[in-house]
Amino acid sequence: MNKQKIYNRIVQLKLTRIALVCIAILLIGCSKDNNANKFYLANATYDFGNTSGNQILKTTFIIDNLFDVPTEIVAVNSSCKCVKTTYAKKLLQPNESMEIAVEFDTKGFRGMQKKSITIETNHKNNKYIRFSVQTHIEGFKD
Repeated sequence: MNKQKIYNRIVQLKLTRIALVCIAILLIGCSKDNNANKFYLANATYDFGNTSGNQILKTTFIIDNLFDVPTEIVAVNSSCKCVKTTYAKKLLQPNESMEIAVEFDTKGFRGMQKKSITIETNHKNNKYIRFSVQTHIEGFKD
């Protein structure tokens, strides 16, 4: 009986070692940097507050490329033709910043309005960056 206990204890220790090695491999694999969420956008939504209609509201967003590789800006699109964007660069080097100027033409809108802007990049893990502008339009002049 004593030999059986020793044998069981040895098997238990071997299984424990195998389990610890598997856990270590799993943790190392999960901690590998996949460059996820490495664009930094200071403010994902800009709120103009209460405004009146027939205005062109302007703001600027700044994005930072925190990847260790250059990232190309493929396209910048908005959810509405009333939102126009301008930007100077198509390629962001590592740790480089870029301003995106946004103009929201409120003509014809009333109430709470939220419009989104989507930047499409060539990066496989962060293909899209989304941000928005919003305002509450209290009325508009004819």
